[in-house]
Amino acid sequence: ISLEPNELGHYHASAELNGRTIGLLVDTGASFVSLTAEDARNIGVYPSESDFKLRMSTANGEAKAAQVTLSTIRIGGISIYDVPAIVMQPGASTTSLLGMSFLKKLSGFEVAQGRLVLRQ
Repeated sequence: ISLEPNELGHYHASAELNGRTIGLLVDTGASFVSLTAEDARNIGVYPSESDFKLRMSTANGEAKAAQVTLSTIRIGGISIYDVPAIVMQPGASTTSLLGMSFLKKLSGFEVAQGRLVLRQ
């Protein structure tokens, strides 16, 4: 799969998570796939208040997150199963991220001729 950068040079992917489509910012600096609380609800993931045990350092400071496992993430013809992810506490994040817990399950990824290429 080949992704074009946006006007700021960031790569975004339209991904199907647990059967529902959301947009994700590709972030090789993020350890996990990271979902906003709203995107988590939109794909049917509802961590309880007591699940928010992980302390995360974000660009906006410290925040709490809940660890979850996504059964499937699909981007185009690529399907990756049982992906560790986190759900950020409500209000802690405005963007869901496609982090390394997904990317490291690929056979490879690279930027070539300005496009981000993902290989299963």
